[in-house]
Amino acid sequence: GSGAPGGPGTGNVNVWDRVGNNFRASAADPQPADVNNGVAHWVFDSMEPRGVRTISVTGSGSEEGFITTCGWATYSPILCEPIKVVKADIALTKTGPAEVILCDVIPYVVTVKNTGSSVLKNVQVTDTLPAGLTAEGRSSLVFDAGNLAPGESKQFAFNAVASQTGKFENVSKVKTGEGIEAEAASTTVVRN
Repeated sequence: GSGAPGGPGTGNVNVWDRVGNNFRASAADPQPADVNNGVAHWVFDSMEPRGVRTISVTGSGSEEGFITTCGWATYSPILCEPIKVVKADIALTKTGPAEVILCDVIPYVVTVKNTGSSVLKNVQVTDTLPAGLTAEGRSSLVFDAGNLAPGESKQFAFNAVASQTGKFENVSKVKTGEGIEAEAASTTVVRN
């Protein structure tokens, strides 16, 4: 009998076996797909890695002497690899006081979180303050969150001051190297 080769996975496995004229086959397990001119042909749709198929052929010789049998096989290698599909997503939240007195500092906290299932790279939070607000003498801030693993978050805090009374909406934005974006806002009323 003949066995087919294993490997990373094979498909379209064909096995042939040819015997001399001195042999009369009486049974085969499994049955060949066809027999033509003394050559039996078996077909296996697929074989698992390191898999083995055994073909048993029984028969008898028509006269005394030697029976020569030759077997060969062909196959198509199949390599299957699972590919995980991940989702890139990010969330940004911002907190600040609803109301302050003109001379008070306005504490803001910005939190960025990777809410997806893939690592996000080059995560950057920007905050452009509205006219009338500054933080550390600047009208805009940039926070570098670096890379964020799934579920990981980073927090940035800063204090703003108002140069006048009024209602100020402060918007923060986040962008990743993958192009994922989000924004969050906090509104504070500044009174005398």
